[in-house]
Amino acid sequence: MHIVVVGCGKVGSRFAQLIAKEGHDVAVIDSDTNNLRRLETGFDGIIVKGVPIDQDVLKKAGIEIADAVVAVTNDDNLNIMACQIARKLFNVTRAVARIYSPERAALYSENFDIETFCPTNSTVESMHALMLGEKDIARHVIGENRFMFRHEKVHKRFENKKLASLIGNSKDFVFGIIQNGIFIFSNPNIKVRHGDTIVFAEKENKGEYL
Repeated sequence: MHIVVVGCGKVGSRFAQLIAKEGHDVAVIDSDTNNLRRLETGFDGIIVKGVPIDQDVLKKAGIEIADAVVAVTNDDNLNIMACQIARKLFNVTRAVARIYSPERAALYSENFDIETFCPTNSTVESMHALMLGEKDIARHVIGENRFMFRHEKVHKRFENKKLASLIGNSKDFVFGIIQNGIFIFSNPNIKVRHGDTIVFAEKENKGEYL
């Protein structure tokens, strides 16, 4: 896949490096040279300095052949605009925007062809779960669907076994695993180790969160 990452802050830079190591073609756009310096030496993706809503800048990043755009600047409006341009002008199949405002995240997810995730909601839900002594649970809207994600430390009986041996409850599935602080999408052949965290996902019905 060719993925364009808009914003090279802490999240954008780490995400770009992770997916590049997984073998994807990656282009990173940021208007701040200091942000672009976050990328590790040896990063073999495309680095573009410029305003991410400028069509010429986007073209330098390969927007015309992109499979997905992920916008994670600190500006909600910039993230939304970058994703809208990608979808409407360049017909990019997937556009994902980080939106800090919960209300706007829900609005754009429901009414536009933009997938959103809201760190504000995730933080509040995690704090609430920790305060009540519950398992770490977060909810995200993807397209027209809402998913619940829960994190659980791997049980001793699953250590040194393959991820395929883990099962959740009757409704959820293994979405991925966190090893040494790095999230890895689910792969049945991944070997589970001591200290790993398993991420389960469950699709919720609209009636459960309206």
